Amino acid sequence: MAFDLDKVQFEEIQIDHSAFPHGTTFLILGEAKVGKTTFAKGFPNPLFLDMENGARFFPGIRRLNIVDINTPLRNKLDSLGNPMISDKNKFIMEKVPFLERGFFRNGQPAPGYSIAEAIKYIDSSFATERWGTVVLDTVDILNLLAEGEVMKAHDTNAMGNAKDFGKDWAESRQKVMRILKAIQGTCQKREIDFVILSHVKVASSPDLEDDEKTIQTIVPDLPSGLRKQVASIADVIGYAHKTRRGERLLSFKSTEQNIIGSRLTPLADKVIELSYEVMYNEYVNYNKPKEAPAAEVAAL
Repeated sequence: MAFDLDKVQFEEIQIDHSAFPHGTTFLILGEAKVGKTTFAKGFPNPLFLDMENGARFFPGIRRLNIVDINTPLRNKLDSLGNPMISDKNKFIMEKVPFLERGFFRNGQPAPGYSIAEAIKYIDSSFATERWGTVVLDTVDILNLLAEGEVMKAHDTNAMGNAKDFGKDWAESRQKVMRILKAIQGTCQKREIDFVILSHVKVASSPDLEDDEKTIQTIVPDLPSGLRKQVASIADVIGYAHKTRRGERLLSFKSTEQNIIGSRLTPLADKVIELSYEVMYNEYVNYNKPKEAPAAEVAAL
């Protein structure tokens, strides 16, 4: 088939810093209870895909409790309780009801959902709910679910024990990335922000250029191959942390050792208060002239 060169149209990017660019993917790293969920709650109209049941402490949050990657199935039973078999001599399967998936709230069964169902819901409910943000809380729990499925498929009790060396790690990594890209694609189609929360792994190593110094590395708490791929799909990577004085900050300062950084110029290399409102204002006020101090205004 001939390629119609005369129909090719390039796109010239124009950036308006007065309007926040929605459809952006954020990766926010931080220790447990540092304030990642509180930060994500500040995004416009968020839907939380809650994988660790942590959002239950935040009034007003709307969430789906995620308990599986794929929709769980079970044998369909007849009126006598026997498994039903099809004309092709195969067991007939049915979806496990939401309230029977092993998730509980206050001691009572509560609805649990799969990632596959959540992605469909985000897209189908957008017309009525107008989601502004989807928050995955957290990606390291998603990875554990993926590893569990892979170990079951390979009939092993630990990652790395597959007959073909490294195959299980590769399959788990691919499974997680397929899920993240599916959510990201749905969000970008609707101009929904996608916020990936992750626990952090902080390590120190010797500085090869100065024996008296150490270098601190800050990365997602994920297998090394996976963490690089997760970072590659994020537009903004921030490190949420608490200082010795009790300040909760969000750093976008990039270094050779860390994956932190931002493709959004107004946030690049900034350290700000751990607040969506502060981050938003940092962006939209980027090109605005700075107000002169009161003393200088008085002198004029």
